[in-house]
Formats: sequence, C-alpha cells, structure tokens
Amino acid sequence: MKRVWAVLVVLLLASALGACASKERDELRDKVAALEQELARSTVQLSEKDQQLAEHKAAREQADAELTKARGEADKATQQLVRVKAERDKLRVEVAQLKKKKR
Repeated sequence: MKRVWAVLVVLLLASALGACASKERDELRDKVAALEQELARSTVQLSEKDQQLAEHKAAREQADAELTKARGEADKATQQLVRVKAERDKLRVEVAQLKKKKR
C-alpha cells in the first residue's frame, strides 16, 4: 500500500516537474529521494517485523504444545491419584472389618 502511494506521489511530482522552475524541480527531486529512502526504510522495518511476528508465533505454538502436553500429564496424574485414593479407602475399610472380626 505504501509502495503504491509512493509511486503515485512520484508520478504526480514528475508531472509537476515540467511546469516548475529549476529550483522547484530540485526541491521536488529531493523530496522524491527522501520519500524513496523512507519507503525503503519502511520496507526493511516491515520485513523485520514480519520475521519477528513469525518467530513469536512459532514460540507461542511451541508453548501451547508444551502446555497441552503438561495438562495431559496432569490429568493422567490426577486420575491415577483418584484411583490410589479409592484403593486406599477400600483397604482402610477392609482393615477396619478385619479388626472387628478379630475382636
């Protein structure tokens, strides 16, 4: 979008050059050169930001995968804990029943 804008500005300025005096043409050329440099800097910055964005997306996706894995492991551990507690409670009941029979 910026590139199209810059091209339009360059074309507009170039068409205006025919009607301008030498001094004005030089000023306009300087402005065009400055705009072209600004466009080049903006293009480089955009490229850098795109690269950073891609890196951040990759890092986020990796973190999401690790989080999903950790949640799965936590769910398994919770299920195992529930089973162990149920077994423990069952064994306590059996121990209590054995104690009653012994008396």
